[in-house]
Amino acid sequence: MTNRHLTMLSISCIFVGLTYSTTTFSKNAKTPTETTKGTKLTYISTIPPNKAALNAIRECIKKNDTRLALIGLSLNTLPREIAHLRHVTELCITCTHLTALPPAIAKLQKLRTLCLATNRLTVLPREIGKLTSLTTLDVNDNHIQTLPPDVGKLINLTKLLLANNHLVSIPGEVGNLRHLTTLLLDNNRLADIPPEIGELAVLRTLSVRNNRLTNLPPEVGRLTNLQTLHLDNNRLVTIPHRIGTLTRLITLHLSGNRLTTLPPNIKHLKNLDSLLLSNNGITVLPSEIWSLQNLRRLDLSSNKLTDIPPEISQLTNLTTLWIGRNKLTLLPSEIGKLANLKHLNVANNRIAEIPSEVANLSKLLSLTLANNNITRLPRGLDKLTQLRHLDLQANQLVAVTSKITCLSQLRILNLANNNIASLPPTFSKLTRLRELNLSGTSITDNDSKLLSQLKLLTVLKLNNTKVTREGIRNLKIAMPNTEIISDFD
Repeated sequence: MTNRHLTMLSISCIFVGLTYSTTTFSKNAKTPTETTKGTKLTYISTIPPNKAALNAIRECIKKNDTRLALIGLSLNTLPREIAHLRHVTELCITCTHLTALPPAIAKLQKLRTLCLATNRLTVLPREIGKLTSLTTLDVNDNHIQTLPPDVGKLINLTKLLLANNHLVSIPGEVGNLRHLTTLLLDNNRLADIPPEIGELAVLRTLSVRNNRLTNLPPEVGRLTNLQTLHLDNNRLVTIPHRIGTLTRLITLHLSGNRLTTLPPNIKHLKNLDSLLLSNNGITVLPSEIWSLQNLRRLDLSSNKLTDIPPEISQLTNLTTLWIGRNKLTLLPSEIGKLANLKHLNVANNRIAEIPSEVANLSKLLSLTLANNNITRLPRGLDKLTQLRHLDLQANQLVAVTSKITCLSQLRILNLANNNIASLPPTFSKLTRLRELNLSGTSITDNDSKLLSQLKLLTVLKLNNTKVTREGIRNLKIAMPNTEIISDFD
């Protein structure tokens, strides 16, 4: 890079499914340089004077380009010439300082995609409702507090992206958007959703994460084409029974609410693949949940569950089960029937022993048992030959048997904060280990030779052990490519 010429940063900006490629232009040039082949696109992605934006608009008009992207410019307002872009179908003005959209935007009657993400807009003009050809409106990442009712006139809209704003309400007119398939409302200040939401008959994705919802309108049950429903991190106390009518639902995320139970009608969600319920106050699971036999991902962590019933064995397609941070004292032996399970997390409970049937989980890749009361390695652990990640930290283990060395695929092993005094002689057979945590154990310099043979180890944690300064020094010499973390650093 020289003072005379500036080569653009390699930025590939993707918004609402559109990819705007990079461009290169001279710092002294009057117009940007077109670099996208086969696509009419005028593109700027640096921070030139406002005049450059005006020149880009004029160039777009001159070439009759149908796509214009002004990305990364320092713009508070748009040039009035924006009204002349009546031929443009895709307009992307993102990552600027734009504070207002001029009413003249209404003259762009051919616009199908309008992307205004990552600006400083506080309102949208009523004239936005005149862009009746719009199919995508993206105003994510702005400061918008209210939407004009005129947004309901965008009758051809299929995607409405309003995440990361300051919205406190949604006008009921949104129910007029009968072609809407995607509605994103994450990270706003919404206390409710208007009942008119039920009019969006073809809606497939509804995401209202990180808001202030205390309830859902029953009309949500009319969204019978819904496949994805994200309601994480709100203040929901109950879920309407009519949720059982959403039979096409594949993803239902309800983590971070105030739920204590689920409606029995959840049993009708036969296509459900992912159900996330962490960080609620659930004490008992309804028996109907075990009929969701297409579930692959179930998160029940951080609730108040005291037991997991044997019926969990009916969820034979589960690949991920998170039940950590509850009040469990045991696991049912039937958990061994979850033959497709790959990830099992039961950390932060009160479990003293893992049932031997866990050995039947031949596809298991990660097993997290941290912060329990486990006194010995699970029986049959050596049969989990596909295991990559094993976390047993903060239990009451007093020994590690040689069976652990049968886990030939193990990459990460955490044995920290146990009463382990030594490692088995065969420990060096864990040749694929990348990370090993032995902090808070009682291992000594006698184990150093075993550790030094783990040639692929990248991180070795030995804080608060009985390994001496000399032992650490010798390990660092023998393992120059390993980050060794100890009390002597």
